[in-house]
Amino acid sequence: MVTIDAIDLQRSEFSVNAATGRVDRIYKCVFKEQLVSGKPIFKTPLRNGAELFVSEEFRIAVESHRLDGLLWKVA
Repeated sequence: MVTIDAIDLQRSEFSVNAATGRVDRIYKCVFKEQLVSGKPIFKTPLRNGAELFVSEEFRIAVESHRLDGLLWKVA
Protein backbone atom coordinates (compact mmCIF):
# COMPACT_ATOMS: atom_id res chain seq x y z
CA MET A 1 0.00 0.00 0.00
CA VAL A 2 1.46 3.33 -1.02
CA THR A 3 1.41 6.26 1.43
CA ILE A 4 1.27 9.68 -0.22
CA ASP A 5 1.45 13.08 1.48
CA ALA A 6 -1.28 14.28 -0.86
CA ILE A 7 -3.71 16.26 1.31
CA ASP A 8 -3.71 19.93 0.36
CA LEU A 9 -3.84 21.51 3.82
CA GLN A 10 -4.25 24.98 2.31
CA ARG A 11 -7.58 24.02 0.72
CA SER A 12 -8.82 21.34 3.15
CA GLU A 13 -10.86 22.04 6.28
CA PHE A 14 -9.65 20.43 9.51
CA SER A 15 -9.14 20.92 13.23
CA VAL A 16 -5.87 20.65 15.12
CA ASN A 17 -5.41 18.97 18.48
CA ALA A 18 -4.33 21.72 20.89
CA ALA A 19 -2.15 19.37 22.94
CA THR A 20 -0.26 17.72 20.08
CA GLY A 21 -0.49 20.30 17.30
CA ARG A 22 -1.44 17.52 14.88
CA VAL A 23 -4.44 17.31 12.58
CA ASP A 24 -7.26 15.88 14.67
CA ARG A 25 -10.27 15.76 12.35
CA ILE A 26 -10.68 16.46 8.64
CA TYR A 27 -14.03 17.98 7.65
CA LYS A 28 -13.27 18.56 3.97
CA CYS A 29 -10.36 16.77 2.33
CA VAL A 30 -8.80 18.19 -0.84
CA PHE A 31 -6.03 16.22 -2.53
CA LYS A 32 -3.07 17.45 -4.56
CA GLU A 33 -4.26 16.08 -7.89
CA GLN A 34 -0.78 15.70 -9.37
CA LEU A 35 0.14 13.32 -6.52
CA VAL A 36 -2.94 11.07 -6.60
CA SER A 37 -3.52 10.93 -10.35
CA GLY A 38 -3.24 7.31 -11.46
CA LYS A 39 -3.30 5.98 -7.88
CA PRO A 40 -6.49 3.91 -7.44
CA ILE A 41 -5.94 3.28 -3.71
CA PHE A 42 -3.61 4.98 -1.22
CA LYS A 43 -3.07 6.15 2.36
CA THR A 44 -1.86 9.47 3.72
CA PRO A 45 0.52 9.96 6.66
CA LEU A 46 -2.18 11.84 8.60
CA ARG A 47 -3.78 9.82 11.39
CA ASN A 48 -0.97 7.27 11.06
CA GLY A 49 -2.30 6.06 7.71
CA ALA A 50 -5.39 4.60 9.36
CA GLU A 51 -7.70 5.56 6.47
CA LEU A 52 -7.69 4.34 2.90
CA PHE A 53 -8.58 6.64 0.03
CA VAL A 54 -9.70 5.38 -3.37
CA SER A 55 -10.31 6.95 -6.75
CA GLU A 56 -13.77 7.24 -8.26
CA GLU A 57 -12.71 4.68 -10.87
CA PHE A 58 -11.85 2.21 -8.09
CA ARG A 59 -15.25 2.74 -6.45
CA ILE A 60 -17.06 2.21 -9.75
CA ALA A 61 -15.10 -0.99 -10.45
CA VAL A 62 -15.93 -2.39 -7.00
CA GLU A 63 -19.62 -1.58 -7.37
CA SER A 64 -19.88 -2.85 -10.96
CA HIS A 65 -18.52 -6.23 -9.83
CA ARG A 66 -20.95 -6.22 -6.89
CA LEU A 67 -18.19 -6.62 -4.34
CA ASP A 68 -19.14 -5.87 -0.76
CA GLY A 69 -17.43 -5.22 2.54
CA LEU A 70 -16.42 -1.62 1.87
CA LEU A 71 -18.16 1.49 3.17
CA TRP A 72 -17.81 4.67 1.12
CA LYS A 73 -17.37 8.03 2.78
CA VAL A 74 -16.88 11.12 0.62
CA ALA A 75 -13.62 12.87 1.45
